[in-house]
Amino acid sequence: TLKIQVDHTIYPNPTAITLNLNIDNPAQKALQVSVHNNLGQTIWQSAQIENTFQYKETLQLNKSGLYYITVRMGTEFLYERVVVE
Repeated sequence: TLKIQVDHTIYPNPTAITLNLNIDNPAQKALQVSVHNNLGQTIWQSAQIENTFQYKETLQLNKSGLYYITVRMGTEFLYERVVVE
């Protein structure tokens, strides 16, 4: 897997419940976002998004713990960790 550097904002981190995702996609690659808990279980996953310059999503994470955000853009990946208090 290739790790990409792309303009993105995932905030606030740490968070109480609400998490905001803003991801730039200037090449308009196929984009998919998923959230996993510390056991590797998928908590949330977006549909595959096509032909968009920017993706925005607001998520509610109801349990405290460590979460992993994975952004797939084409064949490349972006990974972020988020703490829910």
